[in-house]
Amino acid sequence: MVFPFNDAEAAEALVSRHRDDLAAVIVEPVQRDTPPKPGFLEALREATERYGVLLIFDEVISFRLNPGGAQGLYGVTPDITTLGKIIGGGFPAGAYASTDEVITPPHHTAGSRRTQAHQARVFRHLQRASGDHGRWSRCDEGTATPGL
Repeated sequence: MVFPFNDAEAAEALVSRHRDDLAAVIVEPVQRDTPPKPGFLEALREATERYGVLLIFDEVISFRLNPGGAQGLYGVTPDITTLGKIIGGGFPAGAYASTDEVITPPHHTAGSRRTQAHQARVFRHLQRASGDHGRWSRCDEGTATPGL
């Protein structure tokens, strides 16, 4: 179902009416160049908390507005945040963030160490292949974002 962006009353009414069928409300907190009206994100947060529905912010674009994304800028904390594009430093990447109450963190296993070692090998290969050692130098320092 879709509700109009910036219409707090319509959003609250839809969440209330369909609360038994909703697992989550997903919203891009800033729609291209349209910021949320004062109170809109707060109303979504209140309605989703009241009815036990998760609030998910798609911060793929709005993350660029502030070091804390739109949630940092507007002071509304979702249950889950999705990120992408800019966090990959030019590479296809995606991530999500949440609290322990919503998503239990994965246990670290030997497999994750192998994945990290593989990523380090890929970055070293890119460094050699590109001939641009400065761009990839910080990857060896434990960061995953080249050239920053």
